[in-house]
Amino acid sequence: MNNQHPSLKFTCEDAQGNLPFLDVNVTIENGTLCTTVYRKKTHTGVLLNFSAMAPMKWKIGLIYCLINRAWSICSTRHYFDIEL
Repeated sequence: MNNQHPSLKFTCEDAQGNLPFLDVNVTIENGTLCTTVYRKKTHTGVLLNFSAMAPMKWKIGLIYCLINRAWSICSTRHYFDIEL
């Protein structure tokens, strides 16, 4: 597939217990698929400083966005609590 277009580069990974896919980290635990939020190794955790000169609705919206993301991706309440 990499020969189809010079700008596209596909990779193949062997899953060794977990497989990151987009924002989701998929693992198999006790024969069931479990999902958690995936972050790259370069993730710094810096999103928006609360004292930044930005509208309050942006700051509140960011919090809602992160909670919704965790709720949508995490497969169990335990993983959701860890993400929060």
